Amino acid sequence: MGQYTVLTITTGTKPLTEKKATKAADAIEIHDTEIYETDAGWTIAGHSKYQPDNLHTIAARLSRHGATVTVSEEWDTRDADTPGTTTTTYRNGEHQPQHDQETHLAPADLHAALAAVRNALDGNGDLITASRWLVDGFDGTRP
Repeated sequence: MGQYTVLTITTGTKPLTEKKATKAADAIEIHDTEIYETDAGWTIAGHSKYQPDNLHTIAARLSRHGATVTVSEEWDTRDADTPGTTTTTYRNGEHQPQHDQETHLAPADLHAALAAVRNALDGNGDLITASRWLVDGFDGTRP
């Protein structure tokens, strides 16, 4: 399990400096870090084995002075039990839940699960079991 994290920071009333961006990246504990300035602000990106514990606390802190901080977390596995990408937004030090997004990955056995449903529709299998396996794979609730 691993994750790729990107913080996009749109400049607020108090501009973020490269030094502060680097300090934030170090505190988040991401590796292979890229920090670069854009026309709108800064981007901090890097990898971690697990979700960094203090990621959202630091994102909220970076947004305190009118900045908007968007956190994108992408899991780099095709594990059906976890989301593929989550996006969280902070503005003025506060979480903005109305902007949150979550995108799930397709189950690793999608083709086999679809084939099982098609077989069952043709009368060669249990349609309820095949359908439940397929749906549970998409929402990550397989036993």
